[in-house]
Amino acid sequence: YIGAFSKYGDFDFGQMENSSAMLGINKANLKIWQPTPTDIVNFAANPNWSQKNKNKYYATINSTLSNTDGSALKFVYLTPEYKNTTLGFTFTPENNADDGLISKFSSYYGKSSYTVSLHNYQEFDYTDAEFYLSYADYKSSHFEYAGGFLLYRKGWSLFGSYRKTNTSSSDKPIAKVDKSANRLAYYDGFRKSEAYNLGISYEFAYVTSTFSYFDSFSNKTRAKNRIYNLHNSLKFDKNYALYLGFAYVDFISDNDKKLDGNKGLAAYTGIEFKF
Repeated sequence: YIGAFSKYGDFDFGQMENSSAMLGINKANLKIWQPTPTDIVNFAANPNWSQKNKNKYYATINSTLSNTDGSALKFVYLTPEYKNTTLGFTFTPENNADDGLISKFSSYYGKSSYTVSLHNYQEFDYTDAEFYLSYADYKSSHFEYAGGFLLYRKGWSLFGSYRKTNTSSSDKPIAKVDKSANRLAYYDGFRKSEAYNLGISYEFAYVTSTFSYFDSFSNKTRAKNRIYNLHNSLKFDKNYALYLGFAYVDFISDNDKKLDGNKGLAAYTGIEFKF
């Protein structure tokens, strides 16, 4: 992508996340890598989320950020910060993906969308706080809104976020009937879903431990996802860290698809590098 930075704001064009994801709370004060729900399902399969070529099935949303898609071309503008507040605007001419959520077989594939978002940072007595809000409208598909917060004080971080998707009368209906292997019933159930994420973290010397809970569910089916995650990071210096995490997952599948759910434990480890 290409970008221009000036006193009038930041202008970007290319394959990148939209302004909502850029300004969303992503545990920035923790300054360490944190796994996303989709990272966790790389270790523990989720029957509600699947993606292979054109065959995509997302019965629920997979993030509390309004957009996690970095592949579609976008125009993004971020205003200069004013009184600790930044506004963001995004226009996407063709939504060819939403982190894999939008199937190429859907009638709303390739439609446009826009996003508006806001981020605010405040310093109180011994406490730093961040807040964000966003709204997005995907033509013929759905609209959504999201918000979140982070509070930081003396090594402790408390964070939370929420996202809701819904359809309007002008949007295409959610698929209810199996038409082919690529168009299963409710393969786009994420368009009427909710998700929230809550967590707490503590940083002591070179060690940071974070416990978080992610929950998402479809308002059209009983599809539901629960992820409990304990993530630990050991910083050797400012450029790299060793991390070790454990997750417990409980995935309840969509009855209409007649798939079994999945539950169990996952463990992961690795080294994070920063340049």
